[in-house]
Amino acid sequence: MRRKLLLLVAVFALLGAGWFASLPKEGRDFYLVRAGAANDLATRWFAKAAENGEISPENGNPPSGWFLSQAEDGNPVAQYILGRMLRSGEGYPKNCTDALKWLWLSAEQGFAMSEYTLADSYMIQTDQCGEKDIHRARELYQRSARGGYAPAQEELYREYEGEGGAFPQDLQKAISWLYLAAIQGRERSQFLLGRNYAEGKGVPQDYIRAYMWLYLSGEGKALLSKIVPQMTTQQLADADRLINRWHPQ
Repeated sequence: MRRKLLLLVAVFALLGAGWFASLPKEGRDFYLVRAGAANDLATRWFAKAAENGEISPENGNPPSGWFLSQAEDGNPVAQYILGRMLRSGEGYPKNCTDALKWLWLSAEQGFAMSEYTLADSYMIQTDQCGEKDIHRARELYQRSARGGYAPAQEELYREYEGEGGAFPQDLQKAISWLYLAAIQGRERSQFLLGRNYAEGKGVPQDYIRAYMWLYLSGEGKALLSKIVPQMTTQQLADADRLINRWHPQ
């Protein structure tokens, strides 16, 4: 019951937050439906708003002591936010030891954003917190990606594709992780997937799917201008149909 109340508090907080309120009605309805099917969506909203500075001690919503109190009570979202603040020195004096402690407590409850944040700390030593540990970072990226966190899924694409070097190159695995991020609506992942379809890298060359993902990403105008002249009228119509049917999953 206590956890359900905390989730309701998170939802009500976000109904007034700019991140959620700025969504079109269709977007708000979509996330509300998702929240009914997955009870961690409210916590993801809360954490996302906190990342954007919309819920933070600096703007008084809520005060920093609230995060500590909730974190001590075992709320994984509060533990995540408290860890982020301690890691960056925002809201509290910077303290890497305590930051990693709270992030780990959150991650041990399966909170994917904490797992991803820890992975970054061990891989690229964000905010100079955490000793470089590629093995631990790799495990945490995988845990976060399996938990459905799109940035972690995109990171695994880069690692398996060969850019990161933490994993043996495996283009099939790279594309499978990228696809999972793209279907959630992550624009950078959509662009990368569209580019791979355009170039036939890791997937058979497919201009219809390339067009779809590049168009959805909003970042693919330059590449679209190169492939459109090579597409037939029927292919363009098929791509438009895919775009019209698409919605985030």
